[in-house]
Amino acid sequence: MPRLDDARSKILETAQNLAQSVGYCGFSFRDIAQEIGIKSASIHYHFPTKDDLIIELSQKYRENFFRQLAELNRDSTEPEERIKALIQIFQTVLVDENRMCLCGMMAADAELLSDEARSEIMRFYHESIGWLSDQWAQLGHKDPKAQAIDTFVSLEGAMLISRMATSHEPFEIIKKKIEDTLLSTEK
Repeated sequence: MPRLDDARSKILETAQNLAQSVGYCGFSFRDIAQEIGIKSASIHYHFPTKDDLIIELSQKYRENFFRQLAELNRDSTEPEERIKALIQIFQTVLVDENRMCLCGMMAADAELLSDEARSEIMRFYHESIGWLSDQWAQLGHKDPKAQAIDTFVSLEGAMLISRMATSHEPFEIIKKKIEDTLLSTEK
């Protein structure tokens, strides 16, 4: 029998894959149990409700995302390169993994989430906008927060439309738009 920590990690990993692929309403504890090869009751032991699962999943997703952004900050001194690397993170999730941003998928079903889960999703967005605002400010953009919101919303939206269209073209168009904005930002 797997250790409790191992089982919990496997549940979270499987739930994240499902949530990023089919959204909040697209999976159940039974689906997770089936994929892992355990009983649904075992999942309830770790996460009494789906909301408990989504809250922890969102926290871990945010922590991992910002760990990646911290690495970008360490690895590159140029904000242009950091923004391009962020775009690449989104592109990898969409193109290589055929998934969506977890928080974007959860936001689509916001009315089904608890206040705590919605707060966790909003924390992801606020921190992402803050990080992007810092990058655009370093580039001397006249309204870094507005540009940060535009960048982030464009990436999230491009993922959704690309997925719906079963084409990466919408994402590529937005990627080019952001890169063109990077080139035109006064320094």
